Amino acid sequence: MSRGEPCFAIIERTDQGPDRESIHRFQYVMVVRNDKPAVYCEDLGLASLYKAPPIYIPGGAQDDAGKFWFEHNVGELRDLAEAAREDYRAFLARMQEVAETSTLIHDAIEQYNERHEIIHNRTLFGPAGRGTQRIGYPRRQALESERERRRRVRAS
Repeated sequence: MSRGEPCFAIIERTDQGPDRESIHRFQYVMVVRNDKPAVYCEDLGLASLYKAPPIYIPGGAQDDAGKFWFEHNVGELRDLAEAAREDYRAFLARMQEVAETSTLIHDAIEQYNERHEIIHNRTLFGPAGRGTQRIGYPRRQALESERERRRRVRAS
């Protein structure tokens, strides 16, 4: 395997060592040979020597037709993995920062609640959020009209 070879992903994690008693850290390098995924495994030594969390770095993707697309090669991903392993404190700090500023969970809950109200034909009026049940209005039609309203808002 050469450093310039296109690489699908690199994974570093702990696993049972070759002696079946100790825990080692392994680096799995995934490449494509003859249009099929191949994995090269390297034992990095005892896991107790590493404080970094498990690492997964994608370097490419596979589409629905089975074709592989690559963005990085083996050398680039190995360098990224080494940097993440050596400077894991900065990596963990950045992950914490991203988690704190993310609104993904809040947005998902809000979207779920909004969809629940639409499906159950409820409309909220005013700042107090007084709810009104729309009797005789089909759920499917309520959902479709909300989707159409959002399409118009995006288009404008």
